[in-house]
Amino acid sequence: MLYKCTDCEGTVPACRHRISVGGSLREARVDAVRKGVAPAEVEWLRARFAEHDSPYAVDLQRRAQSGRPREGCTGVVPACTSLVHQRGEFPRVMRLLDMSSEEVTTALPDPGCCGYPLDAAGLRDEFVAHAKRVAKSLEGYGRLAVQGAACAWTLGVRYRELGVRVKPEV
Repeated sequence: MLYKCTDCEGTVPACRHRISVGGSLREARVDAVRKGVAPAEVEWLRARFAEHDSPYAVDLQRRAQSGRPREGCTGVVPACTSLVHQRGEFPRVMRLLDMSSEEVTTALPDPGCCGYPLDAAGLRDEFVAHAKRVAKSLEGYGRLAVQGAACAWTLGVRYRELGVRVKPEV
C-alpha cells in the first residue's frame, strides 16, 4: 500500500475533510527504509542512483547538453524521463521556446535527474544529498522553467520542505 500512491493529491477531493495523505505516505516510506522493510525495488533504485545519479543507466548529460547561465535568461530543465523515453520531445520544446520573446537555454543540472524517485521511495538521506548537488549546479540561473510536473514540484516544493534552497525562481 505505501508504494502504490504516487502522491498526485487525488485523495484530497475524495476526502470530505480535504486531507492529503501524501506527506504521511512519504514519512511511512522513510520509516520502511530505515527499518529495513521496504520492497526490494527500493534497494535496486538506491544502487542505480549510486551508479548513475538517476533511475536510468544512461548518461543524461549527453542527452541534453546544458547551456551556460546568463543574466536574464531562463534555464529550461528537461525531465529525465523525456530524455530517456521521448528523446525528440525536449528539442521540440526548446525550438518552440526559442520562437518566444523569452531568452532561454537548456539548464540540465548535474546530476541530470532532480531525484524525485529517491524521495518517492523513502530514501530521504540519499534524496537530500542528491538535491543539494542539483541545487548547487543550478545556482547561476535567475529563473527555471521545468519540463516535467514531478520535477517542477520536486525542485520548487520538496527541496524547500527539506531545507534545500534552489536559488533560481522555479
